Amino acid sequence: FALLDILGSNEFQRPVYFAITVSNEEYLNLDEYLQCEGFAYKITPFRKESPNDGTGNINTAIQYKKLMETGLFHLKDASQKYYESHKRMIRFYRNTYQRLAGALIDENKNDSALTVLDYCLSEFGSDKAAHDYFSLGLIEGYYRIGQMEAANSIADEILQSTKEKSEELLENAGPDDYDLRELTYTLSLLSELTSAYIPDTELDRAVSELLTNLI
Repeated sequence: FALLDILGSNEFQRPVYFAITVSNEEYLNLDEYLQCEGFAYKITPFRKESPNDGTGNINTAIQYKKLMETGLFHLKDASQKYYESHKRMIRFYRNTYQRLAGALIDENKNDSALTVLDYCLSEFGSDKAAHDYFSLGLIEGYYRIGQMEAANSIADEILQSTKEKSEELLENAGPDDYDLRELTYTLSLLSELTSAYIPDTELDRAVSELLTNLI
C-alpha cells in the first residue's frame, strides 16, 4: 500500500526503483512497466511486454551509459576474498550485463555487445565466482556474434564444474535433490546452446553425454 500511495501521489515526478535483488513476487504485477536501468528496475508510465530473458525492458542507450560509462567496476584486487554474498551479487551483475549485450545484438550493434561481454567476463569471471546458470547468456551472446572460442571456454567451465558437482551429489543425494535438479536444468539449457551453435562437436557431445547420465 505504501508503494501504491507513492506512485499515486508522485505522478512520476520523481523516479521510483526496485533493486535487481528484489524477488519477482514483490513487483505488484508491475513487470510490464519496469525498465532496467543500471542495477535497478525503474517504474515507468509506459507498458511494454515483458522480455523473455528477464525482468524489465532495456533501453540500450540508457543502459549502456549506466553500465559502461557511469557505473564501471574495477575488481582487480587479487587479495579480495569473495564470500557467498559477493558471489550472489556477481551473478546478478553477470545477468544484467548479458541482457544488455543481447539487446544490443538484437539491434545489430555487435561491436558494442562484444565490449559489454568482454568487460563482464573480465570483471566478473570465474576467478570471482564459478560460472553457472547466470552465465548462459554470456555464452549465447558470444555465440551470436561469432566469438566461438570465448563462448566455448565458458561452456566448458560449466561442463567441468557440473560434472564434479554431480558426481558428489549422486553419491550423497537422491534424484529429487534440488541442487541436482538445478544442475540438470542448467546443463539442459547449455546443451540447447551447443547443439544450436556448435552441433556434433566434441564439446557438444560431452555436454549431451553428461546430460543423458543425469536424466
